[in-house]
Amino acid sequence: MFAVQKGPQQPIEVLKSFQWNVRWRAHFGFRAGLNVQLPARPGDVMDMNISHVVKGTPNDPLFQFRVLDITLPNCNALIPGTVQNQVVRESKRHEDWKVSH
Repeated sequence: MFAVQKGPQQPIEVLKSFQWNVRWRAHFGFRAGLNVQLPARPGDVMDMNISHVVKGTPNDPLFQFRVLDITLPNCNALIPGTVQNQVVRESKRHEDWKVSH
């Protein structure tokens, strides 16, 4: 979103927005003690989707009520903790993990 907020605790005004996602599935292994990406296997995928740009807030009901919630933490506040407490999920079978905040 391209949004403005005229100070702490002030309303957020969304000027333009779009939605995006990234899917990535790959296989990794160890060679000579190093973690390396293995050759692609059936089902491996890497793609990205970007919606069209709309005026105002996203029109997806899943996100609309969160967009203007000024009590939610922003990414600048969350990044240091996520770097220090990374979650690594490993599996030998294909899984679609649901990732959420």
